[in-house]
Amino acid sequence: MSDSLDLVHVSGGLIGTSLVAEALSDSPRRSEFAPASFRFSGGEAPTPTEITETIETAWQLACELYDEVASSLDVLNVSGLREHWLLPLLELLDFDPVFQRSHLPSEDGRDRFAISHLGWSGEAAPPLHLVYGDLDSAGHVQRSPHDELQLYLNRSTARWGIVANGRRLRLLRDFHHQRLKAFVGIDLDAVFETRDFPGFRALYRLAHRSRFGDAAGGAGPLESLFDVSQQEGVPDRTSTPDAGAVGHRGARRRPAHIGPAHSHCFRSCGGSGALS
Repeated sequence: MSDSLDLVHVSGGLIGTSLVAEALSDSPRRSEFAPASFRFSGGEAPTPTEITETIETAWQLACELYDEVASSLDVLNVSGLREHWLLPLLELLDFDPVFQRSHLPSEDGRDRFAISHLGWSGEAAPPLHLVYGDLDSAGHVQRSPHDELQLYLNRSTARWGIVANGRRLRLLRDFHHQRLKAFVGIDLDAVFETRDFPGFRALYRLAHRSRFGDAAGGAGPLESLFDVSQQEGVPDRTSTPDAGAVGHRGARRRPAHIGPAHSHCFRSCGGSGALS
């Protein structure tokens, strides 16, 4: 557990370490991680067996996707990175990303932000900023990818969003602080290089589509976890990216709960977690 906990980095106290540890665990007790909480878009809530099989199968598929791009992450352009890695990964989390051809406006219409995607077509879709390069470096543009998403969240009705570059994925929330960056980060490289299934399971439980609320106005599990953390007075925690390996033997068939969008790359997974 301690090694896997190092794969999830919390800055700014958005979510407490104890809640992250629960997201990593075999049997989380909080309602935010219960099978029924993964229901979205009016669909049926998965059973405990279905959500377990779904996460295991998504893990297998994600391992395969990563293995196909791992050696090319530094040479792929942003279009290739999105097409071959980030978009399929988000589809495994039940997103249906929609590319934004124009910049997204702030709530008052005064500012516009270069956010690459929305989570789906429709109301309450969270922003997904999928980029190439350092999340904290502005390069030749005005703001870094992290800051671009953060400012959009601060000036729009969106509450949570994702920024990712292929090696790192961060969950950001509406957060007003001039110096401190606030996020829950997943070290994608370490999760897949070390075949750390608990690390992926935490990614699924924290970043799945159902975590972000819905068009009916439901706040969603992420906001609930944030509220609990604030009530408990969470200290800032920034951990190192080192992590150990965790073996896992995944399911060998595609459960009914895995949709067609996932089945295009389904294959078996070996006993160590490596794909065959």
